[in-house]
Amino acid sequence: MPYQLDATVAAIRSIAPSLFRMTLHCPAIARSSLPGNFVHILTSKAGEPFWRRAYSVHDTDTTKGIFEIIFKVVGRGTSSLSRMKKGDKLNLLGPLGNSFTPPHKKNIVALVAGGVGVPPLHFFAKTLVQKKKLPPRNILFYVGMRTRREHFGLPELRGMRLNLFPATDDGSFGYRGFVTSCFEEAMQSTSLALDDLNV
Repeated sequence: MPYQLDATVAAIRSIAPSLFRMTLHCPAIARSSLPGNFVHILTSKAGEPFWRRAYSVHDTDTTKGIFEIIFKVVGRGTSSLSRMKKGDKLNLLGPLGNSFTPPHKKNIVALVAGGVGVPPLHFFAKTLVQKKKLPPRNILFYVGMRTRREHFGLPELRGMRLNLFPATDDGSFGYRGFVTSCFEEAMQSTSLALDDLNV
């Protein structure tokens, strides 16, 4: 069920060049969000920019009533969001969107994402592991960024013991090139049939 309500900024920090991680206290959203959901946030009370911005849910903690988003500063809305302080209020709508369908326990799941497309799949992988939907070895996570400095989530992903395949556009870390190319090459050289994969 979507809600329209105010959330309180619990924390915000820079995690890479132009990338920010924001923690919002909002028990209703934390409790009802599923991997693949997003929230629409009104980034300014001044009326400019007028339209809400959509941000995928990166993580939740229902015991603390918090959820997290990760965003990159690219315009007025995200610039305004990056200047928020602990205790500030943000009006939001959510959770919105369709959630991901959990795979069968014997499947091997390939997750492929780059940049700010990583957060919803991070949430999905964590949920699959925590709820024992899949053993970590059955999750192949292909994660791409422009440079090594932008790889914000690797320690957490490594902590889940997934099969992790990092890529960078400039070759400063992991596979050199787009993460989609990394995945395509892996599929061409693997003995796994595509029918065995949930992609």
